[in-house]
Amino acid sequence: MIESFNRRQVVKAVVAVICSIVALVCTVAFFYWGPLIVMYNMGIENRSQYAWGCVAVGLLTVLVVGYRRWKIGQGHYGFEDSGIHVQLEPLSGGAFVTQIYAQRVTAPAYLIGQLFLSAPMQALKAKQLIAGRIPVEHGLEDRLTLLLGDMVQVGKWQEAKVYEDRWAELRYLIHIGKVEYSQKKERVRSARDF
Repeated sequence: MIESFNRRQVVKAVVAVICSIVALVCTVAFFYWGPLIVMYNMGIENRSQYAWGCVAVGLLTVLVVGYRRWKIGQGHYGFEDSGIHVQLEPLSGGAFVTQIYAQRVTAPAYLIGQLFLSAPMQALKAKQLIAGRIPVEHGLEDRLTLLLGDMVQVGKWQEAKVYEDRWAELRYLIHIGKVEYSQKKERVRSARDF
């Protein structure tokens, strides 16, 4: 039980790191090639130096905003929840057409913003997954199996205080997902789908 959970955590962390690297490469490419193309069309010399400056500013902004959002517990926003979603009341044909044209701009901007923010957020998620592994201790697997067996026999919600003497094991079972925990009522029961 512990080894399979830890293995899943490591696999999820590796996938999160790969996603973070892909998002980071896309972010660097956007902040390098976008300004480079604009400066080329404007005829500006030393374009590469300015483009790398844009990369530095863009990456710093993305990393700070991504870390800040992760730190306060926010994830990715849905498009409707974002500040760039234009919601007009289509009372007339003109308002309806305006909304369609506005979303042609705001939807790609939203997608690009979420891609950029996924670089730091996926890296921090990987760190969290690795830190959330359960330590492999002698006899812990047996204690977890015994506690889970006791809870399956009961088969209903019960006070968490009943397992006060085995709180560490109960916490691990909740973390693994084998036990459901109602924080509001402070009750536990064995999960139905293990």
